[in-house]
This record gives sequence, C-alpha cells and structure tokens, in this order.
Amino acid sequence: MPLFKKRRRDYHGMTYHADSKRQRKQERSGRLQKILNRFYMIIIFGTLIWLAYFILFTPIFKIKEIELINGQEIEHNELSKVINNFLDAKKYKFLLKRNFFVLNKLELEKRLREEFFLSLLVIEKDFPNKLIINFKERASSFNLCLADECFRVDYLGNVLAKIEGNKMGEGMLLVSYRLESESTRPTSPASELDGGRANSTNGEDEIASLASNSLAMTDREQEFPKITPGVTKIPKKRVMAILDLYEIINKRSSRGVAIESMEIYDIDGLINKIVVNTKDGFQVFFNEEENLSEQVDNLFLILSREIKSNIKNIEYIDLRFGDKIYYK
Repeated sequence: MPLFKKRRRDYHGMTYHADSKRQRKQERSGRLQKILNRFYMIIIFGTLIWLAYFILFTPIFKIKEIELINGQEIEHNELSKVINNFLDAKKYKFLLKRNFFVLNKLELEKRLREEFFLSLLVIEKDFPNKLIINFKERASSFNLCLADECFRVDYLGNVLAKIEGNKMGEGMLLVSYRLESESTRPTSPASELDGGRANSTNGEDEIASLASNSLAMTDREQEFPKITPGVTKIPKKRVMAILDLYEIINKRSSRGVAIESMEIYDIDGLINKIVVNTKDGFQVFFNEEENLSEQVDNLFLILSREIKSNIKNIEYIDLRFGDKIYYK
C-alpha cells in the first residue's frame, strides 16, 4: 500500500464555480450598460430639446429684415404692415411665424394676394433672418368717364370718388362709357382672317347681327347711368374683364400694341363689347364673354401676318367672332 494517496481534483466543481463568477460579471456589465444607455438617451433627448428650443426661439433665426423689391403703387409701409402682422401671429398657439424655419411662404403669399392686387409675387428666405419679397402690382383701379364726369373705380367695382379737375392720375387707365348710338359699329365690308388664312369677305351678316343685338339691349336705356361715389357698385365681372384685358395686352406691349384708352357700352356688362383704342390710332373690339387671352393671341397673329406692313392704315380689328378676325 502506498504511503501517499493520489488526490483527484474536482474539475467539475471548479467549472461550476467559474461559470457562476462569469455570469455575475456579465450581469454587472449588463446593468452598467443599461445605465449607460439610459444616460445616453437622456443626453440625446436633452440635446434635441435644446436644439429645437434654439432653432425655434432664439433671436438668431427671428426675421429681422424685410426687403421689398419692385413696388410701384403700393406703399411699402402698407405692405410691411400686413407682412409684420402676419409674422407676429402664432402658429399652433406657441410658435411665432416670424421664425425663419416656421414661416410658410405659401401662407404668406396667400395673405398678400388677398390684401393686394398683384401680378407678380416671389417670396424668398435668406438665411438666417432675412425675407426678400419681389412683387409687382396689377392695375387695381381705373378712371371711368361718362360725358363730362369722371370717377375712380377700384378692382372690386366700388366707385371711390369723383375726379375733380385734371387729377386723372399719371398712367391710370381711362375707360369711357359710350351710348350704343354713339358707337362706330362696323357694318361696312371688311377683310376677314379665318383660321390663319386671309380671305376676301365683308362679314356683314355677323357684324350686323351683333350690332342688332346690342341695340336691342340698349333700347331700354339711352341715357348715361347715374353714378354716386360710395354707393354705386359696378359688377366685379365687368371690372375684372377690363383690368384683365389691360394686363394681358400690357404684358405683350413689346410686340407693338400700346393702349391709349378703352370704351364700354354698358355698366352691367349686358353688352359684351370692350373697345381698346391704341396709340397707333386703330381700335380693337373684344368680347368679354369669350377668352380674352385667346383674342389677344388672334390680335398679334393678324398684326404679325396680314397687316404687319399696313398697320398705319388700319381703322379697326374685330376679334369678337372666335377664329374669324375682321379688320378694315
């Protein structure tokens, strides 16, 4: 029998104790990671809140400068007042629209178009706190003359005031009211441009028919209507037809037609004819019930093709019959 017994190590027990230590270490590491993750989330969330507050409420991004470009008739102070009232209003009850990032250009554009009669409006934001507004106003009023009296009419049809003396306003559109019996209704033979091709025809039947209808409408009234400032209101449809036609032709003035004045034959628009007197001395007849832009297209069509070299001898161009264009 040997004096010393060889002892066997209990490796199984050692493995068990090692696994327990490793597990406890992993648990401690997991708890620490959870704490760190929460800490990181708090840091990130706090940073986002601070960033949002900085962007939305810091004075750096508050619109401080408003640059207005190309205004002519509208007072800049008047426009600035409307813009500032819009910017000082709140969005969602706590955000000022004056903030560079909160400001909605489409909302501001809608507000300005509601307040002013504009043909051009471009709004740009210049980082970090500047607003640039390029605008151009349409003709928003005109002078309406009946016999020896003239009145200022706005784009809503309101008769604002009687014009005294020679205070017609520089560059203001002059619209004369004519009695139908005074008009120079074309009933004599004229040349016709049909579908872009010139034909020789008199057009008497159609022109005479329109003249007959015009007379039928005016048999009941052959006197100038009574107009009272602040009371009389001209139908907006008729006013807009006049101003739209003025705007469309002026946009293409470089193509050879400049408006001297206009004539109408009925306040209420029952007679649809609008006459444009040009600075070249000829007249153009429009039908306000039809597409005015297409009629202007026809005007420039005939001016560029048929009568380009003979414009000084033209008496009138009648565009009231669609694609059939009469001239003399």
